Amino acid sequence: AEPQPGPHLQPLRVAALVWLSSVLWPLGLLDQAAACSRRSLACAQALERPRTLAFALLLGGALFDLQCNDLSAAETKMSAVLQVAIAKDLALFRHIAGVYHGYLSVWKGAAEEGIAQMRRELAAWQALGATSGVVQHYLLLAKAHEAAGAVAAGLETVTEALALVERFGMRYNEAELWRVRGELLMQQGEMEGAASCLAQAMAVAQSQ
Repeated sequence: AEPQPGPHLQPLRVAALVWLSSVLWPLGLLDQAAACSRRSLACAQALERPRTLAFALLLGGALFDLQCNDLSAAETKMSAVLQVAIAKDLALFRHIAGVYHGYLSVWKGAAEEGIAQMRRELAAWQALGATSGVVQHYLLLAKAHEAAGAVAAGLETVTEALALVERFGMRYNEAELWRVRGELLMQQGEMEGAASCLAQAMAVAQSQ
């Protein structure tokens, strides 16, 4: 198997476009984020490096599609990631794609199986020593629980994710975590707590 890469091992132009897309999306600059996503994929394809292609397809492509709720496009890119990851024994990307695949399964109505896959693949990914993007993966898991109506599990996952935010300083998903926590509390009828969380989400977003 190849050594498990971090973002710093990716070609600078591809990595910069991927991360720029991830930053522009929460700022509401969707057209610019989409353009960066497309450019990252084009650059990666031109380089013909399997690891870089998997990186761009997954984090610059499928993740952006999931954020935009374009599940069909996300599934197409994840299938391409899995094909590359299996062929080239890229375990890290295979497991992350598995997390995303489980998330899609939840939205297709297979909540129990999808969440089980997400947890299994996330644990395997972490067992490799990977940490980059861990908050994003926990956020997806929390949203999967929310979609499945598993409020208690969703709140527990958000709490874990916020602890990881503090541990690793990965704050670009912090506002969204507070928003999801607020929505989960609303499902429990805890309107005061929900309002507090949504206010915290707004405050975090405005401070970033």
